[in-house]
Amino acid sequence: MKGRLKQKNLSISFLNPKISKEKDLRGIITYCTREKAFLILDHYSLDDNYQKSIADAGIKFLLFDSHGISDFYADAILHASPSATQNLYEPLVKKPNAMLLLGTSYAIMDPEFAKERESLQARTKLKNILICMGGGNDNGASLKILRFLKTFPVDNIKIEVIAGNNHPDSLGIQSLCNSTPHFSHVPGTNDMPKFMRRADLGIIAPGTLSYEAACLGMPMLLCVTADNQKMNAEGWEKLGCAINLGEIDELQKENFTSHLNVLVSNFTMLQKMSEVGMQAVDGLGVSRVKGKIDQLIHH
Repeated sequence: MKGRLKQKNLSISFLNPKISKEKDLRGIITYCTREKAFLILDHYSLDDNYQKSIADAGIKFLLFDSHGISDFYADAILHASPSATQNLYEPLVKKPNAMLLLGTSYAIMDPEFAKERESLQARTKLKNILICMGGGNDNGASLKILRFLKTFPVDNIKIEVIAGNNHPDSLGIQSLCNSTPHFSHVPGTNDMPKFMRRADLGIIAPGTLSYEAACLGMPMLLCVTADNQKMNAEGWEKLGCAINLGEIDELQKENFTSHLNVLVSNFTMLQKMSEVGMQAVDGLGVSRVKGKIDQLIHH
């Protein structure tokens, strides 16, 4: 990300992540005031007072949100979840005329996803399954799902699991894949669009991956591994491009296999999920958000 920003001749500054919230706030206000900078905050633990202090200092800023439960003092609030609605957010906005950038049309992702979808068609079969729970600790989700699948009769279905070598369950995942012919372990990748494009179903966490999956028409079984993913999981299922399996700690094998059995035998449902995802996310969210930020900067 830092390299891409420098290519666009943008000035970048990073504050020390180890300093206190109070010192961090003072540093942000001092820097943005001095440089007349527009601020983008992407941190889900910032409280109302933190936002209000920045607003009171006269700094224009955009805030990423994931819960829709706190008051907002930003000039723009962005939440691309399909569950993020005007009715939910309007009562929480404390700044007059604040922009609400809500819903899947504001999903931000690498431009490669928009390119990859150009020649894609909706899935009409189930031959390849992709398992990926993101880049961090997935609370045992990948390994748990693989163990469920090991005894599931899917010998004609190829299963790829993406989990980097720094994943806490990397050795267990690798061992399970080595002992199961139709399993394969991918120790990280810089080309996620390629893996999503060839997958007919994704068993994934409903974070950033879910927006990318929808963009490329990959139907989803969603496993919630963090609190900030719950709205997404509920929204995608309501929209019709995913099945919400709930929190990974509570997921039982019987529930998992019953949902998978439906998709294995119902390609019409699989196709519909694929079509709905592609209709919801076109991969052009960055341009839309940039346009809104330009309006705020020059207003």
